[in-house]
Amino acid sequence: MKNRNLYVLTPRHWIVLTTVLSMACGGGSGRVGSPSGGQATLRIGVVIGGQSAQLQSSGGLVGTGDRGNTVRIGRNEVLTVAPEGGRLRVSGGGVNETMGGLRITGSGSPVMVNGTRYRGDVELILRGGAVTAVNVVGLEDYIAGVVGVELGLRPADEIEALKAQAVAARTYALRNRGKWASSGFDMAGSVSDQGYRGVDAENSTILRAVRETAGEVLTYQGRVIDVFYHSTCGHSTATPEEAFATVSSRPYLQSVSDQIGDRFYCDASPHFRWVVEWEAEELRAILRETLQQAIGIDPEDVALPTALEVYRVGESGRVTEMRIVTESGEIPVTGPRIREVLRRPDGGSLRSNAVTFSTVDGPIGPRLRASGAGFGHGVGMCQWGAIGRARAGQSYRTILSHYLPGTSIEKNN
Repeated sequence: MKNRNLYVLTPRHWIVLTTVLSMACGGGSGRVGSPSGGQATLRIGVVIGGQSAQLQSSGGLVGTGDRGNTVRIGRNEVLTVAPEGGRLRVSGGGVNETMGGLRITGSGSPVMVNGTRYRGDVELILRGGAVTAVNVVGLEDYIAGVVGVELGLRPADEIEALKAQAVAARTYALRNRGKWASSGFDMAGSVSDQGYRGVDAENSTILRAVRETAGEVLTYQGRVIDVFYHSTCGHSTATPEEAFATVSSRPYLQSVSDQIGDRFYCDASPHFRWVVEWEAEELRAILRETLQQAIGIDPEDVALPTALEVYRVGESGRVTEMRIVTESGEIPVTGPRIREVLRRPDGGSLRSNAVTFSTVDGPIGPRLRASGAGFGHGVGMCQWGAIGRARAGQSYRTILSHYLPGTSIEKNN
């Protein structure tokens, strides 16, 4: 156990009993396959549990129903698919019939689903009485649609960061392929897996980064790794034990420093440093609500919160256990739930658990201040750190080897 802080709630104040915590600022399976002769095909859920899906294409659409019937829609006409009586109602462009499922192909142009364009085909299936739209797409086309969402549309002189993101995203895709097979797709096109926006997330620099790293994945001792990445580490990356409840340690998932001289590679991030403040009554109300959402404790079963205690910190200085002290006992909160329980006054979760606490004067009395660093779970590759390193002239191989030490880059085709 490391330093412990206890912040006591009085009716209008926070009383600091101890203030000794400091934030440190220093420092699977799935073997790589043999040549497959082409891109792997992935199934990405781009609409999950929808009440409807609207499809169109500048080149028109051609679809095949579950009974072999053909659907044709003209250029820019809209096809609407919605659940009806245990089947899918397909309507628009002169079509109006029910089907058990439908596969749509764009006539030489991307297929637009709910306003977003995708390469490849789109399957419409019924799951749980709702519509699921699945983009059936080649691996490299999928990666191109991920990189721009996860790292942003970076300029050409930051292409090495884009390459690092492409390799990380490809590694994740191959390692997690089939994760949601029971739902009809491999991965979700959202932060549940990786952000994905198809053609709309591409530009020429991203396409070049994907092309120049085609087929490359991260391995450890010949096996594709469990890769992790996050927005901003703030000072150093985290170990899995600091961030997750279910991810065990890996030799390549270590806490590594992002420091360079008297600054940090990720210091250009808008989330590099941040501050959140609460009044005592405000946080007490938040805790009663979030303890139910994050831990499943009914608010009626939560006695009046009286204090917040920082109980443990991890290797990188992140808070790994805090305790909510109530009139009837203590409620431990660990790992990622810390960010959910300590919700900001604006409703968002705490940006990271790389945080220290203090009290400051507020308009109606002392307030609790959380001074934090970074954004995200902190494990693996720091995306803003990758950008900073690319600006400093580092290659994508150097970037990845720093954040995921001991790994190699190998071709998976």
